[in-house]
Amino acid sequence: FDSVVMFIFFLLLGRYAVLVARQKAGRLHSALARALPTQVRRLTDSGSELVSLVELAVGDRVQAATGETIAADGTVLRGQAQVDESLLSGESLPCRRNPGETVMAGSLIRDGQIEFRIDRLGQSTTLSGIVRLLDQARQFRPRLARLADRIAGVFVSVVLSAAAVAGLIWWQIDASQALSVALAVLVVSCPCALALGTPVALASATRGLARLGILIHRPDALEALPKLTHLVFDKTGTLTESRPVLVETRTAKGVDEDSARRLAGRLERVSRHPLSLAFSRFDDGGSVNDARAIAASGVRGTIDGVDYRLGKSAFIAEKIGQSVTEPGPGQWLALADDRRVLAWFHLDLPLREGARKLVDQLQAGGKILWLASGDRHANVEAMARSLGIEHFRAQLSPQDKLELMRQLQSAGHRVAMIGDGINDAPVLAGADVSMALADGADIARTQADLVVTGSSLDRLASALALAPRVRRVI
Repeated sequence: FDSVVMFIFFLLLGRYAVLVARQKAGRLHSALARALPTQVRRLTDSGSELVSLVELAVGDRVQAATGETIAADGTVLRGQAQVDESLLSGESLPCRRNPGETVMAGSLIRDGQIEFRIDRLGQSTTLSGIVRLLDQARQFRPRLARLADRIAGVFVSVVLSAAAVAGLIWWQIDASQALSVALAVLVVSCPCALALGTPVALASATRGLARLGILIHRPDALEALPKLTHLVFDKTGTLTESRPVLVETRTAKGVDEDSARRLAGRLERVSRHPLSLAFSRFDDGGSVNDARAIAASGVRGTIDGVDYRLGKSAFIAEKIGQSVTEPGPGQWLALADDRRVLAWFHLDLPLREGARKLVDQLQAGGKILWLASGDRHANVEAMARSLGIEHFRAQLSPQDKLELMRQLQSAGHRVAMIGDGINDAPVLAGADVSMALADGADIARTQADLVVTGSSLDRLASALALAPRVRRVI
């Protein structure tokens, strides 16, 4: 009787696990819904009106401005804007979108205003395509996972066969004992130690990792961590910070660096472009007259009677009437008055704290590292070279990342993915072990087995070091 009750208990426990999985799927769709606005401004022949997403149709004209999220895939008709597509494509910096170019649902307008025609809605959008990839990845079972399923089936067959053989043998020896012996074999062979001891060990490890700032969504990932052979990293927002910083200032003769930075801080006060965040700490609060941000170019304003510009080289060349050449590779902005360039500012996305330590630790342990990003090739290559990562790929779509993951798994490798964006969700779902950062997209956290809190990757290094101990205890 107690054996039967125990089997029923584990059956119900399995059904409860299925229920939890369905609830997680519900949270996933809620996260996706939050990626789109609830209302948009639709343009009509008589003016404009606020409508909900369900009222939109293909061909409608929609207006979106700074700080708003694009509701559907479409083509820009008028205006221009800097569009942040980092959560969808992995591109680290906002992309300039002009008339005739496409925009994607779920991307954010950082600076500017556009009018676009809706080309795709609902399930036809790029964002929905990512969801479908995510579902496919969930259904895809890695080779070793299928092997584990087959072993489990064989185990049940062996137990039943052993009980039958023991019963037949004892039927010949003492028929009155045959049934008791067969039942005894079934009871003794029930994997109680595995069923009860393993969850206790995993629960203890889960509490310990929580103290280190690692949250675990799937406890059996701890057992899989020591078996990993390959780790695939996203770049923007994972190995790097999402906020740009000023790494170098070059001034013209007779120009003080601090004064140049203060001028830049005042001018960038009116801009909502992500690069402006690099200058916010230099803003001394002084007055700026006629300050204005020019989409995809820079900012301009008058300080103490002098007209200044801060922005790209073409924007500055227009001001001073001569060509302007950036002093080196990377992202540079120039500060100029009416006559000359006063200073050059080199901006960059810094490495996330603990990134180099984590890479060195993994490579010392014999792991093969990949850097897979939707960012431009030059940026990805520079990051890979600086960290000593041999394998890298750039300008990858969510489908490309998922294909890379499947190629590695098909070769028999155990693969982990570390990412933070919506575009990483499918490959996070398809990885043997997935890890996300708590400050990334909701959908990435939903799909991850482990979530790293805080901004440092040192905690992830601690989790990888602890995992072998958990396996030894089990």
